[in-house]
Order: sequence, then C-alpha cells, then structure tokens
Amino acid sequence: MDTAPTILVVDDRSINREFLTSLFGYAGYRVQLAADGIEALRLVADAHPDLVITDVLMPIMDGVELARQLQSDPATAAIPIVFYTATYRLEEARELARSCGARLVIAKPSSPRAILETVATLLGRPQALPPQEMSAPGLLGGMASNLTGLSELQRQLQRMFQQGQALLNEGGQVQALSTQLEQSLAAAQVLGLRLTALIELGLELASERDPDRLLKLFVRAAQDILNVRHAAAGLMDQGGRVVHLATRGLPDAVHDALATQPPSGLIAQALRQGTPQSIRDWSGETPPPGLPDGHPSLRTLLALPVRSAVRTYGWLYLADKLGADAFATEDEQIAATFAAQLALACENLALFEEAQEYARELEREVTERRASELRFRQLAENIREVFWLVNPTMSEFFYVSPIYEEIWGRSRASLYAEPDSWREAVHPDDRRAVLEAVSRMRETGQVDIDFRLLRPNGSLRWINARGFPIRDERGELIRIAGLAEDVTERKRAADRIARLNRVYAVLSGINSAIVRIHEPQALFEEVCRIAVEEGTFALAWIGLPDGESLRPRAWRARDPQAPPQAIGLAVSAADEAEARRVLESGRAAVCNDLRLEDLAAAGPLNLALDLEVRSRAALPLRQDGALVGVLMLYAREAGFFDAEEQRLLDELAGDISFALQYIAKAERLDYLAYYDPLTGLPNRSLFVDRLGQLLQGAHHDGTQVAVILVDLDHFKRINDTLGRHVGDGVLQAVADRLAATLEEPSSLARLGADTFAVAIAALPAEADAMAILRRCIVDPVERPLTIASQILHLSLHAGIALYPRDGDDAETLFVHAETALGQAQTSGKHHLYFDSALNAEVADKLVLEEELRQALETRQFAVHLQPKVSLRDGAIVSAEALLRWNHPTRGLVSPASFIPLAEDTGLIVPIGEWVLRTVCAQEADWLKQGLRTVPVGVNLSAVQFRETRVLELVQDALATVGLAPGYLELELTESLIMQDPAEAVRILNALRALGVRLSMDDFGTGYSSLAQLKRFPFDALKIDRAFIIDIVHNPEDAAIASAIITMARRLGLTVVAEGVETVEQLCELRAAGCDEMQGYLFSRPVPLEEFAAMLRAGKRLPLPPMPHRG
Repeated sequence: MDTAPTILVVDDRSINREFLTSLFGYAGYRVQLAADGIEALRLVADAHPDLVITDVLMPIMDGVELARQLQSDPATAAIPIVFYTATYRLEEARELARSCGARLVIAKPSSPRAILETVATLLGRPQALPPQEMSAPGLLGGMASNLTGLSELQRQLQRMFQQGQALLNEGGQVQALSTQLEQSLAAAQVLGLRLTALIELGLELASERDPDRLLKLFVRAAQDILNVRHAAAGLMDQGGRVVHLATRGLPDAVHDALATQPPSGLIAQALRQGTPQSIRDWSGETPPPGLPDGHPSLRTLLALPVRSAVRTYGWLYLADKLGADAFATEDEQIAATFAAQLALACENLALFEEAQEYARELEREVTERRASELRFRQLAENIREVFWLVNPTMSEFFYVSPIYEEIWGRSRASLYAEPDSWREAVHPDDRRAVLEAVSRMRETGQVDIDFRLLRPNGSLRWINARGFPIRDERGELIRIAGLAEDVTERKRAADRIARLNRVYAVLSGINSAIVRIHEPQALFEEVCRIAVEEGTFALAWIGLPDGESLRPRAWRARDPQAPPQAIGLAVSAADEAEARRVLESGRAAVCNDLRLEDLAAAGPLNLALDLEVRSRAALPLRQDGALVGVLMLYAREAGFFDAEEQRLLDELAGDISFALQYIAKAERLDYLAYYDPLTGLPNRSLFVDRLGQLLQGAHHDGTQVAVILVDLDHFKRINDTLGRHVGDGVLQAVADRLAATLEEPSSLARLGADTFAVAIAALPAEADAMAILRRCIVDPVERPLTIASQILHLSLHAGIALYPRDGDDAETLFVHAETALGQAQTSGKHHLYFDSALNAEVADKLVLEEELRQALETRQFAVHLQPKVSLRDGAIVSAEALLRWNHPTRGLVSPASFIPLAEDTGLIVPIGEWVLRTVCAQEADWLKQGLRTVPVGVNLSAVQFRETRVLELVQDALATVGLAPGYLELELTESLIMQDPAEAVRILNALRALGVRLSMDDFGTGYSSLAQLKRFPFDALKIDRAFIIDIVHNPEDAAIASAIITMARRLGLTVVAEGVETVEQLCELRAAGCDEMQGYLFSRPVPLEEFAAMLRAGKRLPLPPMPHRG
C-alpha cells in the first residue's frame, strides 16, 4: 500500500487551515499546519512535505518570501508550491507565483473536487482517494465544530451539516447521501471562503493608504465575491460631493456621470435611511432611478450606504447578480459587511493620515533637534563663554563646554566628578555672594552675578555668570542652563570708563544745576552733593575767604555716619594751607599720596581722616576774573586723580566759576525785572503781585483797599527844558516823599516814565479815599521841590479804584484805576474814582473790533519796513515788518490803538498770517527782480504762538512763494516764550532747524533772565528802547545795556538796539559792543517801495568815529 503524501498547509486564518485539513484528511493525505512562513520553514525541515499550499498575505513572513526561501534551498527546491488566495487577488497571485517559483494558484473559493484534483495532479496521484481513517460522520462533526464560532452565515452552514448527519443516522442511501454531502460541503466552503475573503479584504483595506487604490480594490473584491456583473462605490466629502469613485463593468461615460452627479434615486434613499435598498426584478428600458443614462441593462440592484457610527462616507451599489434571479439574504449580509469594512477602512485611513502627519512632524522635530543639537555643540564648543547645563540642585552637570578648562584652569572631568569643585576657585571675598546667588538659582533657575576667580597660576579673572530656567509642560524646573564669561578686560575698560563717566556725570549734573539754581549757597551745596553722590568722591567742600581764615560754605561726605554739625567747624591746617596756595596762585593743586599725619591737625574738621582718604584735589573758583573760593575733592584711593581726570576737573571748576558770574548777572537782571532801577521801587509786575496779597488780607478782614494811579503833569517838559538829570531827580524825590508818607499796609511802585501806583489796604468801609489821596499823595507831591538849584512845582492827575466795589482781583482793580486816571486826564478833573457808567471805552472797543474785521476783509492794512543797520559799517542788514492801518475815515491808525484789541479778540491770528505771507511774497518778488534784499523780521504775538500751528504756517508761507528760510526772521517777546517754555523750546528748535532766523524782541521788559534765554535757540536779542532812551544820561541804563550786550555776545547772540534816535545813543551803543541798531536816527518805518529804493541805492548810516576812552 502506498504511503500517503504529506501536505503542508500554511495560512494565518484558522478556518482555512481547518477546512483544508478536513478536506485533505478525508482524501487520505497526511496534513501539517503552519500559521506563517517562519513556522512553515521549521516544519519543512522536520517533515519534508510532498506539497506546500500557502496563502499569499500573512504576517511575519508571507507566502512569497516562503516560496523564495524554499526555492533557494536545494533540499527543498523540488517541493511543489501552490498559492491559495482570494479570487479578487488572483491576477496578482499568479504574477507573484511566476516571480518566486510557485507552480499553481488555487482561487478562494474553489470546489473541494477542484482542489483535490489539482493536488492529485501535482502529486501524480489518482484524482480521488477513498476515505480511510475518517468517516463521513467524523468529517461532518469536525466541520460543524470548526464552524461553531462563525456568524449567522456560519450557523446556517452548521445547520446544513447537522441535517446531513441526521440523514446518515436514519440510514438513507449512501449514494444519495454522498451527493448531498458533496453539495453541502461545496456550499459550506463557498460561504466559509466568502467570510475568509471578507476578513482578508478587511486586512487588505486596512493596509492600503491611497484612497483611490483602496476603492478600486474594494469594488473589484465586491464584484468577485458577490458575483455581480456591475459594481460601483463612491466616497463623498462633507458636502455630499463625490471625491473618489471606482467602478467595475461600467462604461467610462457612466463612470464619469457617477463621479459628477449628486446621489439620487435608490442610492440617495439608502443614504437617507442608512439601510440597504434593493430592486429584485427591474424590467424598465431605462436604468432605475439614481443610475445615469447609458447604464447597462440590469434586473437586480442592491444599494448600500457606507457609514460608521459617526458619519456617512459614501455609497455602494451592486447590479445584476450572476447565476441567480435576485440577491439572497446572505448576499445582502455580505454586502453590508463589505460596506462596513469600507467605512472602517475610511476611518482607519483618516486615522492613518493623522498618524502619518504626526509621525512626519515628529520626524521633522527629531531632525530639527538633531540639527539644533549639532549647531549647539558647534556653537558651545567654539564660543569664548563657558556653557553649562545642570540639574536644579546643581548636584550633576550634564554638559560643560571645553573653554571651562581654559578659564578656570581645571579639567571638565573634575567638574563632572565633583559638581561643587568650581566654587573652590571663587575669590574668598566673593564666595558668600556667590553662594547666596546659587541658593536663589536653585529656586528660580535664574542668576546673574559677577565674581572674581583665582586661577591655579595665581592670576585673577572676573567672571560674569548667568543662568536661565528650563521647565517642563507643568512649569516644573527640570534643568538650569547658563553661560560663564571671562569679563576681565571688559571690567578693566569699564572701570576706566566709569571713572571718566563719573566725572562727566558730575560735569553734567553741575551744568544742570547751573541752569536751574540761581542762588550761590544753593549752588555750592548742590555741587558738593553731586560730587559725592554722582562722582563717588569721599568728601567735597567749598570754602570762601573770610578775613584771615577760610570758611567752609558747603560740604558733603560719602560716609552716611559723618556728623552733620561738622559743617560749621574749621578745616585742618593742611587743607587750609593747600586751599590758600590755590587761591593765591589761581592754579589747581592735586596730591595723589596723602599721609594720614598730614591730615591730623588741630582743626576739628578731621572728617577726611575718618574717611581714610588718600588723594585730594583743590580747584580755584573765580567770579569776574577774581578768585573767590576753592573746591576741595577727596578720594579714598591713592593715585586717583590722573591727568585726564584733572583736565575734566579744571573744566568743572571753570563751569562753576561761570555759574557764579552768571548768578551775579542774573540777580541783577532779576532785580531789574521787578524793580525800577532809578527809584528802587517795585515795577508793575511786582506791584500787582503785592496788591494780590493785600486783597487776600482785605477779604479776610472785610476791609477796603484803594488802588491809586498817579501821573505827574508836564513831566516831559521838565526833561526837555531842564534835562533828563533833573527829571530823574524829580522822580527820585517823588518816590522818596511818597514812601515816607505811606503807612503799612501799603505798596508803592513806579510804572512808567512819570506814573506811580499806590495801594493802601486795611481801610474801613467808611474811609474817604479822596482824603487819603490828598494827605498821602497830593500834598507831598505838590510841595515845592529843589532839584539842581531849580525850584519846581508839580501837579498830578490820579485815578482811584476801590476793593471790593470796583473789582475783586488785582488785575481788575489795576485796569479800573487806569481807566479812572484816563478819565481824569480827559475830563479836566485832577482826581477821579472809577465809574463804570462813564466807561465809554468799552463801546469804542466794540466799534473798533468790527472795523478791524472789515479792514482784514477789505485789505486796509499795509506793511511798512524799518531798516536795521550794522554798527560796523552802517549798511542795512535786515528790517522789521510793522503793520499799518489805513482807516477809510480815521486815516492812519496807530498800531498801539488796535494791536492790543486784535490780540484780545483773536484777530491777531489772521492779521499776523497776512503779514507773514505778504512779507514772504514781497521778498520772493524782489529776489526774482534781482534785488539783493535782506532778511525781514515778522513779529509773532503770544496769541499766534499759542493758538496756531506756527511751524506749519511758516513752512507753507515759504513754500508757497519758494522763498529760502534765511530771508525770514521771526521776532518773539520774552513774555511769549515764558508762557510755556518747554513748548516754546520745541517749536523754536524746529523753526531754527528749518533755517528761519529767531530774535528775542523787547528784551528787559519781561520777566525772563539770561539763564532762561540760554535754553532757546535765538540768533539775535533786541534791547528794548526803554533802556536806550536814557542810556547817555543814566548810568544805570547804560550799565544794564552793557550787561545785556556782554552776556548776549557770550551766548553767541547778535545784539540789536531798538529806538535809537540820537548820535549820542549810537556812540554809547557802539562803545558797549552793540552789533546793530534800529530807530529814527536812520529811518522811520517806510512803505515797501521806499525800502526797496533804499536797498537799490545802497543807503548807509554815517558812523561817527569811536570815542576815545581814557
């Protein structure tokens, strides 16, 4: 009897292995089983099978690789190999079989007879073998047992097998039983293999990543397994549009129509209801609803939704079931399983895409991190700073860059082994600060500290260490990264720069103090403070000579424990001797190596000894060329004052000296700002201020205040006939008489040439102000005066305003007193109370205001120019534009009559703009004519400056006519710029940058000082005519004018004298160094044509010879 051949069955699906085992066992073959290629190779080596039947797709090792390995081994190369795979993969399987040496491919499903015949042919055996050891009941029982765990389809198979078993038990005919058994086995195999194909399809779909290939694979499998003529499946986007489509057995036109048309008919119904929909016997000539025109004819149709629990992915339809009149229930269940597998595959595909994107992102991140790590290492190992990475407790260093060994002079290995070893090199004086910083860093992960390092060779290095925290996603500190940099050279350079910056800071601070401090003692104290706090000097004091001794006027010590009462104590003998030598020689003295014994003197001011100073500098202070004091500076370090520092300190002493001179001049100018230099009485500004104080007291006490303005009659006649010196004597005598008769509380002021103001407070309600006027003012003034041997009899007019009847503030009372004085002068009465009913000026002003508006509209204004001439050669160098009003009925109206009203009403803004544009246009026209013109000055009022965009207006006026800015000069008064100095500085700087010349007009009449003037970018300063009128006869006016000229020229300003009318005034101004003049001596303001004629003629001012001053 022949030995039964051995067949090795290799399949990862147990149902396939069990089916083939039962089939081949029934046919009398020995069977070996393996679940994958690896297991199959081991069995081949042990059992030497006669035939290998293997699935193609398997995990671990697939059928193709198994075949290749068997073919590559001479011992197994002769064993026939059969691929057993699903029909939808048949073509691929045959291609693979040819490539790896497999003999045949058996399709799933195939009938048992076909399988046995194929095996018999390959083994050279008879086509059918009788059953040997396994009976029919055994076969049926084994099959039933293997199918127990299947789905409803499997349970149907089991029932079929059980029915067959019952037939055997009843003793039916063996031949009929055999036929029925064979049919049952065939049906069971077909159903089982369908399930197997579904499982394999699911695996195949799960492994496919391209949606188009996946859909083609799916449709082909559905067509093959369900045995239909036509099949189609579409995947839709969220809007229901088909984005992927695969078809089998359909024309291209139908394929394209399905791809473009929205689902309808049976397909749409399946999508809406979420259940399979079918047509069992379609007899129409056109396709069923939902299928496009041109679709092949069909009788049966099954449409299903492709959906999961969360969404619908698309649809599937199968048409024309082959070999049957309709789709069976099992077909619908298989098709539903197909659709579910496709939905799962779509979900898996989406998840796979997400996973792939995540994997790509991870790969990019890993690549970037590797590149970053490479760059980091290249950077860390090539920079001159030590990079370090440590855990939060600093108990383990993860990385230290190589430069550590060069800077610390120790190995990195020692630091890795002993993480605290780096501290051993820290300078002992810095260790405490370093340990505290490290302690804080363990909590915050941050540090920034400078410390010194002692290297093994004894050298000292400065280190800057900085640390930065590295935290996880929860914010926990996990690492600390940092840099340690050798900053020794930087420290040395910084120390030198710091020393120089220290002196520069002192210079800057003192210069700032000079600008804002106008009192010598306060300046001395600020200089000492700045020297100690900004300059880090240990001690600074300023001493002034006081008879035979040197008295400290101000001082400051760096030691906060220094006793404040030491300011009043005497200096040491050594310091005083040094200071006196400096005062005598006028040269600074420096000692860079003081001995303690030199400082220990009998004088109690031994603070220098207590502060342990080692260097001293003594600097002379001057005022108007005279030595007036000494600045003493002390430092703790020996050799502190090097040559560069001494140079800067000399500059410092010069600045302080300039400040002393400046303060002296400013004090004089400030005095002139509030007092009349002739009489010593307050001026209008101070009077109004004091009047305000008197009003506050009267408001509290409920008393009256009388404001009296007095104007001397015919005073000009005295000046003209007897001389100004007599007039000055009259004014001084009147001031003395009024001051002697007035009682407190009162105030007296001189307002103008012959006008005085008196304020008398604390008057009871019933007081007769007129009686007080006669007693305190009229009687003293009208008593005969003897001046320069001349007996004079004076008379006066006076106007009276009472608080609170005529006003409740100083300005109002003052104005009403002026109004009353004017009414007295025009009415013929000598003394007059303010009477609002008689104040017709208000009505006149209203009329004048309306006429001003008309004048602007009808162009009644004209610009006249008054030349300014150089006092060096008499040539015209510039001019001032002055406004004239040609009134149709009043004639030429004085600017003094309408300019104040224009400013009060705001009309000065359009008027001023008209003047500015007229001047620019005229200058541009002259230049086009070839006339060599000169800059023309235009006055800016406070209202224009405050309420208009001056810079933009000037730029537009120049640009409109194409005039260069240098031909325009703007004249501004002191009071204008002092209303808002900061804003004025900003605007003036912008105008100056534009190229426009700037001039301060009427200097001396306002309340600024040269200290303020220094802040503004003026080109010229115009001395008010009030200081020019009496410059020849009044030494005070001459001194003031000279002081203004001197200080202005030191500030680099051109000085212009206004109102020059006589040759004597001209000579006095030239002698004082004045640059230019303007006044009737040369020319009155003239029309534009006349001024142009002057320029064409080259008119000059004849300059007399300079007087010889002995």
